[in-house]
Amino acid sequence: MTKKRNSRTVYAVLGFLADKPRSGYEIKKAIDDKIGFFWSESYGQIYPILKKLVDKGLAEKIPANADDGRKKQFYKITDLGKDEFQEWLKLPADYNSIRNEILLKLFFGANADKETNLNHLRSFKESNQSLINDLKQLDNQENTGTYQQAVLAYGANTSKVSVKWANETINRLTKLSS
Repeated sequence: MTKKRNSRTVYAVLGFLADKPRSGYEIKKAIDDKIGFFWSESYGQIYPILKKLVDKGLAEKIPANADDGRKKQFYKITDLGKDEFQEWLKLPADYNSIRNEILLKLFFGANADKETNLNHLRSFKESNQSLINDLKQLDNQENTGTYQQAVLAYGANTSKVSVKWANETINRLTKLSS
């Protein structure tokens, strides 16, 4: 049985804390910048998870820097948190769950006009073309390790296939009579 979405949020946060201590804001930014093409979390998910991690002894608060006017709260992973994270890494991954709104909209596309569907597809195509460029830039960063490069390559290849699929689907829909 796979873990629930909230449980996986815990591990996304622990993973970024395993790298280095971070604030909730920095965790959100790292998620958006580094894995946002396949994983997303909101502040509304991150901050309650940080509290839960501290309560369970998986992370701890680092005293705020008195010199920092904003007094950001930083968190670091504990040894217990590292153990929990390592155990999760060994569990089988749930790679069969997909939540893709463009597919949902197209599944019900007969209920919309053709131009609306084509606009969704064009936007999807442009987004994926942009993502390919963004992933190339991330891959070229000096601190990108072998495992991160593998994930970035997956994202780029998936986006290339998505662009190809969008082009084929645009052509198919364009040939339909209005």
